Amino acid sequence: MQAYCPTCGVDRTMQAYCPTCGVDRTMQITVRNESFPTRGTWVTVEAQVAICPTCGADVSVASLDDATLRSVYHRYRVEHGLLTSEDIVQIRRQYGWSQQQLADVLGWDPRTIVRYEQGALQSVAHDQQLRSLRNPDAISQA
Repeated sequence: MQAYCPTCGVDRTMQAYCPTCGVDRTMQITVRNESFPTRGTWVTVEAQVAICPTCGADVSVASLDDATLRSVYHRYRVEHGLLTSEDIVQIRRQYGWSQQQLADVLGWDPRTIVRYEQGALQSVAHDQQLRSLRNPDAISQA
């Protein structure tokens, strides 16, 4: 897949199935601002969108949609003062812990750590628990 190049600003193309036309064809990838409802607020990000050159319909492409969702969640975190996925990884690595070890310390399922590190949006309560681990003295209290 070729995607939009932010360095050169060139739109690209990719193969995808257009459900409107019922045909697999080369789609134009364009970038536009899109807004998404996220926890009671709207978050606007630059999203890469596949467009069918024949019918003009937006075509859902999992890889583009996933990238957009990660951008939405990252923007939400920044705007609301939550830890980013990178911050969560950094906290875990600060102690040399695996995802399982961090989950054990917090009393969470390890899949929760995996999801947060891969971009899922954490709750405020989980964010506060994670943030408390930045202070090494907090470990005995976790």
